[in-house]
Amino acid sequence: SSSSSSSSSSSLKKKNGSSSSLNALANDAPANAELAETTPMPTPTTKTKTKISNDKLERRRKQKLLSRYSKRTMTSENPSRIVTLMDGDARMRICSDGRVSLFYAHFDDEEEAKWELTSRSSVTIPPGADTIGRIVNNELNNVVKVEFLEKAGDDGMKNDKVLSTLTIKPLSAKGCLSTDERKWTENLTSGFILNYVVQTNQENDYSVEMAEIITDVDSSGKWFGGGHFVRQEWPLNGACQEVGPHYPFDFGPHGINTLVSNHWVTSTGFAIVADPETSFFHVGLNAPKENTFFEALTPNGSKRKFLTGVANILRPTALPLTSQSRQGDGKLRLQSRSGFCNSKYGAFSHEHPLVGWKSEKTHVYLPENIDPMGNLSLPSEGKDKTKDKTKTRKNVKTRTCSMRVAMLAKRNVREATENVLESMPKPTQTVDTALVRGPKWSTWARYRTAVDQEKVLKFANEILELNYERSVMEIDDRWSSEYGELEFDPIKFPDVKSMVDELHLKGFKVTLWVTPFVAEGTRAYDEGVKNDYFVKSKVLTPGHSKPGFFSWWQPTPVVAIDLTNKNAREWFLNGLKGLQTRYGIDGFKFDAGEPCFLPKEFETKVPMKHPSEYTKLWSTEIAQKFELCEVRSGHHSTDSGVWTRIGDTFSSWTTSNGLRSLIPHLLTSSIVGYPLCLPDMIGGNAYAGDPSKELLVRWTQANCFMPAMQFSIPPWEFGKDVTEATDKMLKVRSKLIDLIEDLSIKSSKTLEPICKPLWWLAPEDTNTFDINDQFCLGDDIVVAPVVYDKQRRREVYLPKGEWKEFDGEKVFLGEQWIEGGYDAGIYDIPAFVRVI
Repeated sequence: SSSSSSSSSSSLKKKNGSSSSLNALANDAPANAELAETTPMPTPTTKTKTKISNDKLERRRKQKLLSRYSKRTMTSENPSRIVTLMDGDARMRICSDGRVSLFYAHFDDEEEAKWELTSRSSVTIPPGADTIGRIVNNELNNVVKVEFLEKAGDDGMKNDKVLSTLTIKPLSAKGCLSTDERKWTENLTSGFILNYVVQTNQENDYSVEMAEIITDVDSSGKWFGGGHFVRQEWPLNGACQEVGPHYPFDFGPHGINTLVSNHWVTSTGFAIVADPETSFFHVGLNAPKENTFFEALTPNGSKRKFLTGVANILRPTALPLTSQSRQGDGKLRLQSRSGFCNSKYGAFSHEHPLVGWKSEKTHVYLPENIDPMGNLSLPSEGKDKTKDKTKTRKNVKTRTCSMRVAMLAKRNVREATENVLESMPKPTQTVDTALVRGPKWSTWARYRTAVDQEKVLKFANEILELNYERSVMEIDDRWSSEYGELEFDPIKFPDVKSMVDELHLKGFKVTLWVTPFVAEGTRAYDEGVKNDYFVKSKVLTPGHSKPGFFSWWQPTPVVAIDLTNKNAREWFLNGLKGLQTRYGIDGFKFDAGEPCFLPKEFETKVPMKHPSEYTKLWSTEIAQKFELCEVRSGHHSTDSGVWTRIGDTFSSWTTSNGLRSLIPHLLTSSIVGYPLCLPDMIGGNAYAGDPSKELLVRWTQANCFMPAMQFSIPPWEFGKDVTEATDKMLKVRSKLIDLIEDLSIKSSKTLEPICKPLWWLAPEDTNTFDINDQFCLGDDIVVAPVVYDKQRRREVYLPKGEWKEFDGEKVFLGEQWIEGGYDAGIYDIPAFVRVI
């Protein structure tokens, strides 16, 4: 339930009641003499009748004060105004200058005792608008609007032209929510929807005007979520993420990578969820401030282009930058822009493949006599209506930018995360757990594109001879005759059916690497062109001589299958199913799918509102059709229920996409709705050389307790000691398979994480928020891998309870660090099982 604070009541109501509390009001209000005298009320108590009476009198006094203040007419002496809304345990205070503060209401003996601040936010007021808005408070449906009017002209005359409007609705006010608002906020509770709408420039198709909602980072504690980055910080406070397009990239120009989420949660119990259909969505978190000294030392650092493949991997600095190397602005910036263009995104200017793209779905074109704020622009009384008709805006392209978010206030970070996961689309099918029961073996890091039938069978025989567990043999890049041809290269694979049959007999399922790309000169290309199956463009992508072609990580120019075209999807699916029918292929590794791999200013058969619709279609309309599959890209595709791989990792120890990024990537996947996380190849991809022996061993240990494992670099090629260390870890994993399989099946239905951050077990224990090198498997196992070279002893924190060594008998008391650290020899991984 919800209500405005201007509706006075004589006393505080019980939890989930209909009246808002006023204690702690002055903590976040604009400066004002009367409000400054209002201090937080003491915790209600029932010790004496006198005390109760005094409390009631104090509450009445404060409620009258706020009611008088909220209803006061704005003047130059008193330009601000505050309205308070409630929804469940959430309390939101709205100021006429566009600031909002969100609180969680705590209760004592069913009486509201105190408010705890979870977040401070504001909106960016467009140029030409007054900085103090007009509050319109509809107490009947508990909807509050703050309208920002155009500034008075030189003659001092004010007008009522609205340039932007912030509308706030309680989540429980279902009757006030639009159909699409109800869809993306379904099951969210204890919070509010904020919709900030800004009128954009009608004459500039590629302007960077925007509707922006800003949230202060520090006031919300530690931050988690948002998706995968090349440099994966946990918590996110350690990063300086430049403001840029928030869509899946392959090593994107500002660090965003293949898995993207539209929500964030914090240690204060705050959650912010952006509308997944936001047009031209841009995000920055603690964006780096401009630093001319840094720019002078970094050639072209401020004009960073999106390149392809290894060119992105070999950047001298992994992104995002860290808060230790650059000063950030301390804000989460969520923006709906009016276009993608070359301009300053935060502190840096950079280019990316989406520049210039637009779609008929990306702007709101308003009909005649409707202004951008939704008010009828009818002729005024007393005017010549015939004359007014000549001034109609019938032929004017009026556009708006709309940034919509839901803000939740929960008791703690776990409750906030659980509620957001509850609201997300759920899978409709149970996951294939073959990847749990044994390691997946991939040909990529070992053979690259030189893979052939002889090498695949040799690989399989070595695995059997050394008695390694097995589940899937994945045949990677260049098994096909050409890119896009769904047929084996007859020279490299002379007898596919016999090879697959042999692999099946040896205990392997067989999967193939595929992308949505097709090269020119193939039968698939000719057929696709004939039937209009490819993404189109009227302009040339730089470096290409034909519209529609673009670069990717391999040197062959390609076109992309138009996944919005149902006939094109069926054509591609039929080709994949034909491979299964002819050869007995069990499934597929669906690589790519990011919209950065589309032609410049691309056009699709069915217009897309935002580029990551392509990613969602790749996952939900293609990959999901197969029982055994994996993807690497994701954006609002949690309902696909497929294994989602962490992007290509480097063979290094670092947080910059090396071993120390593995746990942060895993935990981020878990809390943004992708619990079926497939860590990338153990030891990394060896792009700059093979991993060291110790790195391979420690990577195996860390991966052992995760949902799935995959090898490509053979452990036996590193010597007997590495083989023995690997054998030991696979024996440890054999004890976990039943547990992980059960957790995987459950998570594929509910999105509940399989591997969880320590704060999941102790969400109000502040020690857990900064721990980025431990995780939990389920609720009863804590894992603390070694992620530093030559480390033989490490610090370990255990949540509340009693914990026994996984492979020992020693018991430790939780809610503290293990005194003196914990021994972690090269063959050992610190892991602990809950006793109590």
